[in-house]
Amino acid sequence: MLALIATGLIPLILCIISGILLNRYRFIPHETWLSIDKLNYYFLFPALLFSSLSGADIGLGVFESSLFAALAVVSLLFAAVYLCKFLFKINEKNLGVYVQSLIHFNTYIGLALSVAVFQEQGLALFSLIIAFSIPLINVFSVLSLSHHQHVSVRIMVLNIIKTR
Repeated sequence: MLALIATGLIPLILCIISGILLNRYRFIPHETWLSIDKLNYYFLFPALLFSSLSGADIGLGVFESSLFAALAVVSLLFAAVYLCKFLFKINEKNLGVYVQSLIHFNTYIGLALSVAVFQEQGLALFSLIIAFSIPLINVFSVLSLSHHQHVSVRIMVLNIIKTR
């Protein structure tokens, strides 16, 4: 299992290191990096998720229970932060930071590990989890970040829709 995880993470780590070195030595202009990032975020990554889900054999059982478990974990962590807010008297202005750091996960590392350990089924399962959990995480994040500002529901909904 450790070898599978290593084979999933090593190429990703090498890719990140390569990007850092290319950026540090200005091999690629900063504006180009911004364009590449935008291309990846708005086109390539969604295309990967869509293609992995479109070809997946999603039946009853593992997919549904895993998706439910992932959404339950995100929701329970969100509730735990709010419980800690009252127990430890956390300043409302800091609440959003705690929520963000607890419920956000790195989708790239998750995808790399899912594929390394569970191949195509892992990619499809993690894509499904991402598709449902990211909107939920965005809702929780906007709620916690704007909780102390007493913002109108309309503005909150617009912020949730615009959350990247």
